[in-house]
Amino acid sequence: DYHVIGNTTEKMMRIAIVGLVAIMLTMCIADDMIINLRPGFPDTVTLTMDGVTCEFYWAVEGGSSEEWELSLNYDEDEKVYTCWIGRPISYLYFQDFYATFGDNYEISEKVVRLNDKELEPEYVGFDGTTLYQKDGWEGTIAGVIIKTSK
Repeated sequence: DYHVIGNTTEKMMRIAIVGLVAIMLTMCIADDMIINLRPGFPDTVTLTMDGVTCEFYWAVEGGSSEEWELSLNYDEDEKVYTCWIGRPISYLYFQDFYATFGDNYEISEKVVRLNDKELEPEYVGFDGTTLYQKDGWEGTIAGVIIKTSK
């Protein structure tokens, strides 16, 4: 008798978990990757979903490399793609960076995050499709967020 109750409970939990996962997948589709920012080795990385590509370029200085996450998400409800590049805290010194979805996608929202606050707007350039570091500013950032709609 106990085995039947446990079995029924297990089936109900599986159904609930499958339902929850299905709801989450319809609300937001995501892809991500770990990237290695190495001092002295400028690089560019891209991540593509549904024909939308997030591109991030960096040139950094510092004592050692850091692992960062690049994540591209699509929110079904808002019909918005979000590209997040970052880590909780960074010690790398950025000489240059930019983030873009390419020339065909206008950025609707943008944030450059220092370790504990947003970077002041006067240090960040923006031309409608690309968010970039302005000439004359170099420093530590911990994340970049850009959004666009398809």
